[in-house]
Amino acid sequence: MTTDITKNNLSDHALIDRINQTETVFGKEMTIPAQFILQAEKDPENIAIEDNGRSITYHDLKKDSFKIAQFLNGQDVKTNDLVAVFADRNIEMIASILGIMEAGAAYVPIDPNYPMKRIQYMLSDCKCKIVITDSNNLEFLLQYADDYIETIVCLDKPGQIEIDRNLFSLDEIRKEYRSTKICLAKEDSLAYIIYTSGSTGNPKGVMIPQKAVMNTLLWLQSEFKLTKDDVIAQKTSASFTDSVWEFFWTLICGAKISVFAYETGKEPEKLYQELFDKRVTITQFVPAQMRLFLDYIKIAKITEPLPKLKWVFNGGEALLTNLARDWYQTFSKAKIANIYGMTESAVYATYYPIETIPPQEQLSIPLGKPIANTKVYVLNENRQICSIGEKGELCIGGTGITTGYLNKEQETKKAFVTHPVTGQRLYCSGDLGLLTDDGNFLYLGRKDDQVQVRGFRVELKEVERAVVSYDGIKETAVIPRLDSMGVTSIACYYTASKNSIILEELTEYLREMLPDYMIPSFFIEIDEMPLTPNGKIDRKKLPELEKGIKKKNAYVEPRNEREKQFVQIWAEVLSLDVDTIGIHDNFMDIGGTSVTIVTLHNKLREICSYEIQVADLFSYPSIAQFIEHFENNKEENSEMDLELMYLLDQLSDGKIDINDTASILDNFKG
Repeated sequence: MTTDITKNNLSDHALIDRINQTETVFGKEMTIPAQFILQAEKDPENIAIEDNGRSITYHDLKKDSFKIAQFLNGQDVKTNDLVAVFADRNIEMIASILGIMEAGAAYVPIDPNYPMKRIQYMLSDCKCKIVITDSNNLEFLLQYADDYIETIVCLDKPGQIEIDRNLFSLDEIRKEYRSTKICLAKEDSLAYIIYTSGSTGNPKGVMIPQKAVMNTLLWLQSEFKLTKDDVIAQKTSASFTDSVWEFFWTLICGAKISVFAYETGKEPEKLYQELFDKRVTITQFVPAQMRLFLDYIKIAKITEPLPKLKWVFNGGEALLTNLARDWYQTFSKAKIANIYGMTESAVYATYYPIETIPPQEQLSIPLGKPIANTKVYVLNENRQICSIGEKGELCIGGTGITTGYLNKEQETKKAFVTHPVTGQRLYCSGDLGLLTDDGNFLYLGRKDDQVQVRGFRVELKEVERAVVSYDGIKETAVIPRLDSMGVTSIACYYTASKNSIILEELTEYLREMLPDYMIPSFFIEIDEMPLTPNGKIDRKKLPELEKGIKKKNAYVEPRNEREKQFVQIWAEVLSLDVDTIGIHDNFMDIGGTSVTIVTLHNKLREICSYEIQVADLFSYPSIAQFIEHFENNKEENSEMDLELMYLLDQLSDGKIDINDTASILDNFKG
């Protein structure tokens, strides 16, 4: 539990020691599968998961997971073996993850939405002999799977397909195995390996043991106390660490998981309706998504929104005080928990509850204090403990810390240090911060090339290595860009050995290696890179972004008042000068992201009388295309409808011979 600590007459080191007195006893041999089984036996008929109109009880979820565990043990899966999960989120996928841990193994989630080359790298790096998938992703897996994959489990019907390795369906496993004896994981067993962006150019797998993640889950329960009446929105990809608490905190405490579709999180209107309909009590947002969500509620003029919502967890990016104030001006009951952590710290490390609206004099939202059995220190460049108010690197120790990176011994050694006094192992987060007099940690940015983009961790070096591997690119410098809404995007400066780099082709090339959130929003070609005196690229001297955006289309100015109105909206959303935006420019090419396109959607709905979906803005990404489709064609279709109605009237009045209708309609279509 967090404690209220102020400096008073304590020395700096005494205060630091007091803050880190977080020892809490949660029990022995506490593992996710063991706690889930206890919960399933306590309330077997309660609903554990609801998913797109389907649901499963705790009893049936335990039965399915047991059978999967028995199957895996029968395939010689042992403690700390790795089993890949390459499937869409649903009831069966969650059951398979539980089954993997009940078999004593660790799951390795691989998002099917990742680019092919990234998926291939992860499969090759973890070398799982068994992969659990579904029919949507089976063909892809078979096409690109390496020889080390011996067995594939398909969670639904695989259909008629030729395969050169063992293939089992979940139905077959259900029929063959009984839900009896299984080989449960131990506290020190690996629970999962989640891959994060890597500074070396490839993602790195973070290894988390059962006791580390259980510490976070049990702390969550001690702080927020889930009951069987609570509903958790499960909307995070299993390949990201926040999915861990959405899955397992819920299931070890008897609450209900509500699985949200991937598309729902992109549409604030759909997201709101789903949260309302499913009576969700706890969910999470990154700040950019929270801003869009609040904007939608204001536009829709919803009073007393989401009466069942109790807590919103904020993470991934720094929460601005103005955003927190806006939240409390909109929501009277739901509170914000600002929780800081990373994959290496088993989801969370510090916690700051925002119980009321922040006062105007408060300039920032703290990261808070360490959670149970967690130590947090600010260390200087010499790895000595900083004094109160002194800036340094946030370093985290305690029960929740990873055992290291899979197959990356040097990366592991680089990321961990020994505490200068106690000798304990600390993870160096790369985040800069300081400790305040009241015992709270503050976030002050990064010391390296890592950034958070829409809550996703991105190593800029990984993006640079992908860009510079493209034929014709000589040098590149990738930097973050913060827009007026506080949303981070990525800008890529490059020099070229060819006269023309076709950005469409470069972007498609990058999509083969990088997920969408790592693709730069801006590409700026410059003649040469500015250098520091020691010959390194001087990122501070790169030209202003607005002056160097390379567009894919020649500039065409707006031709009428309607197009000028659209240009004005685009300029506002993208924080660009109206004179730089042409009617044929692609929104995504000049800085748009999947976050800002939702902002654009909200603003266009205010001025358009017709229904617009966010997907329409991807289909018609330029102003000219959008207006042509939704407005010009509408006028033409209206005239066409009138002419057709006149034709039908003449036909019904007998003024036109029915035998002539076909030829008349042909002319009409022409």
